[in-house]
Amino acid sequence: MEPVPDKDGDKETFGNVTVTHRFRTIDGPEGPVMWHFVEAGPEAAEIIVFVHGNGESWYGWHPQIERC
Repeated sequence: MEPVPDKDGDKETFGNVTVTHRFRTIDGPEGPVMWHFVEAGPEAAEIIVFVHGNGESWYGWHPQIERC
């Protein structure tokens, strides 16, 4: 079993894509909120943002990320 990415900069490869995991803590009205997002693709490429709902995971977008 692969280790779960849990720190900023961790990399993970699936299919033909390598993603970089990012973590940011932002102050929220009820206390700090930890944001987890992934980056993939060339830096100069157009930015596309995929957003998922509560209880889902970024990994649900992996087929679309692979095609970008």
